Amino acid sequence: MTQKIKNNSQLTTHPASAGSRKRRNNSQLLSGFTLIEILVVVTVIFLLLGVSFAGYATLNQKQTVISAGQNMKNILRDAQSRSYNGEIDCSVCNCSPDSSTGWDGWYVDFTNKQIYGKCGSSQFSTQNFTFSKDVLVTPYITPPDTARILFTENSGTVSQPAVICMSNKNAPADGYYRISINSAGVASDSAGLITPCP
Repeated sequence: MTQKIKNNSQLTTHPASAGSRKRRNNSQLLSGFTLIEILVVVTVIFLLLGVSFAGYATLNQKQTVISAGQNMKNILRDAQSRSYNGEIDCSVCNCSPDSSTGWDGWYVDFTNKQIYGKCGSSQFSTQNFTFSKDVLVTPYITPPDTARILFTENSGTVSQPAVICMSNKNAPADGYYRISINSAGVASDSAGLITPCP
């Protein structure tokens, strides 16, 4: 079985007609994106980025308040611990057993943003505390004659129960971090932002 093979010179190719070339060029143009489609996609991406940034900014503000509230609770516990343990500076206070000058205990002063020990009219071991400029600290102390809490000497109890509300100055509607101090001096917190406070 033999087959005849045609000579290459007998095979001819027909050039593509002008109409088929035109169709091929049009199909290449239709496979890309138009300027409108690209602009729509870019706009949607920017909208999604804007929404996510706004959400992140709100979350960041809330975390700032929560962090400040946890720091405030630690400051209160530090003052209570120092009072309970009888931490006193004998160079300021008369520590002799026959002295009539006793010490009051440890104060947390919200007006001056300080904690300090006090003997009569003398303060000792003053430490300042600060928070972000956006955090508002509002103490509710009973009676409301002073903006400070006294943890009494050697017991760690407080002279008056208190509630401290912390919020963002720019967005108080986001919630408050609440710290309650009972008469035994125990500080408990809201563990997150709540509304309303107190």
